[in-house]
Amino acid sequence: MIDLHSHILPQVDDGAGSLEESMRMIAIAYKDGIRQIVATPHRNHPVDFKYKGNIEEAF
Repeated sequence: MIDLHSHILPQVDDGAGSLEESMRMIAIAYKDGIRQIVATPHRNHPVDFKYKGNIEEAF
């Protein structure tokens, strides 16, 4: 299974708040049968999420 929409990058948008949370999300996804995850952070979203981090740094 492939997750094609994930806010897994830490401290980028309304997804994972930390690297530890990202790792927990990956572990849960793996238990659910997901073997590939596509990171899809918000970019130029009409709602201001006040990004805490930089997308490039999160990768």
